[in-house]
Amino acid sequence: MLLNYIKIIVRNLRKSPIYFFLNLIGLSVGIAASILLLHYSFYELSYDDHQQNIENKYRLVVKDDGGISATTPAPVEPLIKDEFEQLKQTTAVRHSEGILKSFDNSGNTVSDIEERVVSVTPGFFQLFNYPLKAGNEKLLNEPLQLFISESLATKYFGDVDPLNRELIFFERNFGELKLNVAGVFSNAKSNTHLPVDAVFSMKTLENSDNFWAKFDNWGWNGFYTYIELNPASTITQEQSNQFIDKHIGKENRERAGIEVQLQPIKDIHISSGFMNEYQPVRDERIIHFLIAVAIIILFLASVNYINLFTARGLKRAKEVGVRKNMGATKLHLLLQFTTESIIIISLSILLAITIIQLCYPLFNAGFGGAFGESIWANQSVISWVLAPILLVLIWASIQPAIIISSYPMINILKGDLRSVNGKSGYRKISVIIQFAASALMLTCSLILYQQINYLQNKDLGIDIDQKLLVYKPKESIENYEAKAQSFKNELSKLASTNGVSASGSVPSHHFNWSTNNMHRIDKTADRVGEYGINVTYIDNDYAELYNLKLIAGTDRVNENTSQLKALVNLKGLEPLEIPSVEAALGMKVVNGADTIEIVGVIENYQHNSILEESKPAIFLFRENAQIFTISYNTGTNSLANTANLIEEVKQIYTQIFPTTNFDYAFLDQKFGEAYAFATFLSRIVIGFTSIAILLAILGLFGLSLYSVERKTKEVGIRKTLGASSISLFWNNLKPFLQMMLLASFIAIPSAYFIGEKWLQEYAFKIDLDVITFLLPTTLLTVIMIGTIAFHLLKLNNTNPVDSLRYE
Repeated sequence: MLLNYIKIIVRNLRKSPIYFFLNLIGLSVGIAASILLLHYSFYELSYDDHQQNIENKYRLVVKDDGGISATTPAPVEPLIKDEFEQLKQTTAVRHSEGILKSFDNSGNTVSDIEERVVSVTPGFFQLFNYPLKAGNEKLLNEPLQLFISESLATKYFGDVDPLNRELIFFERNFGELKLNVAGVFSNAKSNTHLPVDAVFSMKTLENSDNFWAKFDNWGWNGFYTYIELNPASTITQEQSNQFIDKHIGKENRERAGIEVQLQPIKDIHISSGFMNEYQPVRDERIIHFLIAVAIIILFLASVNYINLFTARGLKRAKEVGVRKNMGATKLHLLLQFTTESIIIISLSILLAITIIQLCYPLFNAGFGGAFGESIWANQSVISWVLAPILLVLIWASIQPAIIISSYPMINILKGDLRSVNGKSGYRKISVIIQFAASALMLTCSLILYQQINYLQNKDLGIDIDQKLLVYKPKESIENYEAKAQSFKNELSKLASTNGVSASGSVPSHHFNWSTNNMHRIDKTADRVGEYGINVTYIDNDYAELYNLKLIAGTDRVNENTSQLKALVNLKGLEPLEIPSVEAALGMKVVNGADTIEIVGVIENYQHNSILEESKPAIFLFRENAQIFTISYNTGTNSLANTANLIEEVKQIYTQIFPTTNFDYAFLDQKFGEAYAFATFLSRIVIGFTSIAILLAILGLFGLSLYSVERKTKEVGIRKTLGASSISLFWNNLKPFLQMMLLASFIAIPSAYFIGEKWLQEYAFKIDLDVITFLLPTTLLTVIMIGTIAFHLLKLNNTNPVDSLRYE
């Protein structure tokens, strides 16, 4: 019997190859696309799952009027450890980057810039899952103790045992640190929000003579503070407020709107992103949208398969009628259609696996190879996809037999394919859902594209074009200030250079530091308040080079004066409650031992990122050459001349700093990094949306072909009686237009709700217009009209005699 079924199946496939290939391609592409999307989505949602007791672990974040910061002031971690009995473990993490250098037995050096270096307090290895391969974690209680990953151990020491060997770390604010390798830990997993390669004890930094090592300074906001609560314990917001009141005062807390909040570690990677994050995070809404896209793609592929399969089942009504008349039961019909489904779906799965194997290397490379070599290790994805496929198999096997067996025998033997008792209503509903899902995805993709394009082209308030950044040497340089000035002077002599600035920070980078301890004084020197503000060190060329818009005052100062002077942006005036811009000129603010005079007010501009609103900021005229900005003009042959400029700058750099690595970047590219991943994701969304639309078109093509074929004899009769091509076209198009209209009523409000919800999180966003919502449905309607017109055109050119002979 099985052999007979297979013969019948092969005969039918050869008779209707178009339907076979539509089913095969649609289902295989849908399965492959869904697996790839779900694989990525589940990977992003799996961040920090490997941490033990993750449900009890939190990061402390600080919320104030300026936003939410992922870092806390230095005193928070040691104080909460003593004051909250609910805590099982705490640790503070300070991010550093610099040059690590080792020496082998022959005196040769191995050095490199390491970006994933942190200093930590004891408790780090107990709170985070970095298993020690060698060493004792208790050594974190002692200064100058360093723990490195297995990869760094191999990099700097090869096959030699690294324990108790020396590594020199050149830290920006603390200079040269000679560290003892006290342990080796497992390499960081790719799906962790805190990947580190080297960990050294926080006690290494304790130095009362160093401004940057005052761990009792509430104005030093550079620490990621993590806690682990005892089971069934919690810290209420009221307890958190009482803690802040105790140490900085209730009045200060309420004035600045300060709250210390607990953020679950599991949520860090998929949050909307706070200021001063350790590394870029993902937008949870986009991840969920991608999951929805994957499900919709699988749904469209499945519905297409079922519709075409059942349509062809009805097309074979005479065959089934004869089989029933010869004694075939529903079970026999079920077995026949089940066998056919198994063959087609099995071939689709094999083709999908082939597509995945071909596409996965490119897909993985696009995400930096984070997923590993094999996609099949992710069991959750496989189970998510196999379950719907199994349902499709069962549904597609049973549905045709049920539908056909419900027809009266006389109808079946006549080959009458019209629905009985509305049995084809499910197909209309599925088509409406297909259209609605396609329109929804296309509209959301269009909104995403428009938003990314808007961010890329928005005026930042500064000039970022043709700006080359050169970074200060990571290691300690003797007589650095003089050499930095010499480097700046030499750069200014280059033919293609328009200007050079040396500053502590530049746009697209974090401010040099932020503080809540900066106090303002009026002209009678009375202290009238305090506020939080960000600080960046600049020189006299900074404002002109970046084309900052000066509102009042001056953007240059006398470099020989002993009085510290600064520019302030408009946002910086708001906490001071200054009635006018002019009133700010000459006002003095105090930070520690420094008194700073405001000499100019500038427009707000995007310093950190286009994704954030501009922050209150002071730009302090103080020598601090951390980054050199070169404004250049390379003329018409831009690419070649830019390469020549980089080579010239490198030669000057090597002459002045011969022992250090040349590190540079382009400012516009650094700004682009803020939304680079969003841009990449938008391309993925648009690509997979295109797949979904392709599936919808395949389904429409198959169903419209079936619909037109079903009316072949009717069309022949109408043509014989004088019906025009337009009337024939309209009769066939009208049901599909009605379904598209209903789909639009579903898709447009849904897309508007989703789009508005998503855009709310952006500081700068597009305005949704009517075109955004009408364009996708119009496009789908045009495709639908073209598809039906294609089939009818072929039928219209058929001889009416042949049409009347049909069936």
